[in-house]
Amino acid sequence: PCNPAVLDQEYLRRVALPSSDPSPKRAAASALPVRVACMYLAVLPSDQAQAHLQGASFAKHCDWAIFFTSTPRAQEERSTWKLPRRAGAHIVVNLAQSYPDAREDQSRFMKTRLGSTTGKYTKKKLLIGNTIQKSLLATLYVAEHATLLETADLFCWLELDSAFVAENLRAFARAHGVSADDPWFFASLSMGMKFDAGVGVFPHTGGGICVTREGLRRLAGLLSTLGKKTTFYPWPNDAASFVPSFAGYRDPEAKTLTGCAFLAGHWWDVMLGRCFRFSNVTAHPALEDEVGRFYFSTSPLPCRDHDADGTMQWLQRPQRDVPPRRHRLARLTRSLCFPFGFSAELHRFASCEPEEEVANADYWISPFAIGFHRYKNLSKQMHAYRVLYEGAECDWVSSYRPHLVRTDGRGQRVGA
Repeated sequence: PCNPAVLDQEYLRRVALPSSDPSPKRAAASALPVRVACMYLAVLPSDQAQAHLQGASFAKHCDWAIFFTSTPRAQEERSTWKLPRRAGAHIVVNLAQSYPDAREDQSRFMKTRLGSTTGKYTKKKLLIGNTIQKSLLATLYVAEHATLLETADLFCWLELDSAFVAENLRAFARAHGVSADDPWFFASLSMGMKFDAGVGVFPHTGGGICVTREGLRRLAGLLSTLGKKTTFYPWPNDAASFVPSFAGYRDPEAKTLTGCAFLAGHWWDVMLGRCFRFSNVTAHPALEDEVGRFYFSTSPLPCRDHDADGTMQWLQRPQRDVPPRRHRLARLTRSLCFPFGFSAELHRFASCEPEEEVANADYWISPFAIGFHRYKNLSKQMHAYRVLYEGAECDWVSSYRPHLVRTDGRGQRVGA
């Protein structure tokens, strides 16, 4: 039966009383404090303003946070330094100084705030950028430093345009008895390219990708055996193609291009998905709740002012666009017609058949969501922080309201 409100109350009960879990191992894990590490990927100095915003806001709720960059060696001789105190004094690691094969940042097309347009710099970023290599080298760096690896239980790769709620990740771990010794990863799953050769289902970077300590240890164990020098994809002949394609590609490097490797490009979530499979790190079975809601969103909060690309207006389509429940086949068929709807993930729609989110499946998410995404505008990103943590008002586009979960299990409803 579809009763999200009952599920939400049960979730909060499990957060507050984790010892009630019937599994002794999960009950024991839930009773321990959950330490969250945040690993931000940045291009400095071009991303400096957004790195400082993250450091002064969302990152301060992590047990530790590091900003990983590959600043050119000639420009920055230091291997580590700290952000200013007003930005949280978090550590910055220059991977270019730590790893000889690290490709240096080319800020013009690699920077976070480039946006999502289809211009030539976006294409260069997606196909020949260094984000894949940066995310994998950051993994190795953490695994190679015991003072980092042993001081957190869950590790999250985060983009600078995310809005990450560390408290809600801790609550999720308590509610589901997550142990740092089990090889799980946590994210929303992107299914839109599940039939594309070389892509498939992968953990989406939207809102963050998190992994247990054992998962990170296994991943780093695999990466340590691989060559760190970047391999480049063949440049696509199709001018409209922004996704690497190599179906039928017979070059000797084809195995590398379709496997876990230090490749060029920005599709680091696709690469992490591959590397998780090769290192035997598994998607946690509760990435969706019982009615198909994700805990990570690939979109911003549904505040009208946060709508950067016009997709939130799809949440306001009149209900007459969806056939009544008594015409279930027509209703399911209609749900396939929206480009940002449930066509690639009908199982998430079938449990409750949500009408409000039928045209934009990104917003069929738990009120205890862990992360949001696509905050290129710094003012809107700071407003998201104030909505989530300070109860600032928001012109909501839908009935969705996020909850910030305290460690005692009380859900604090934020916003008006």
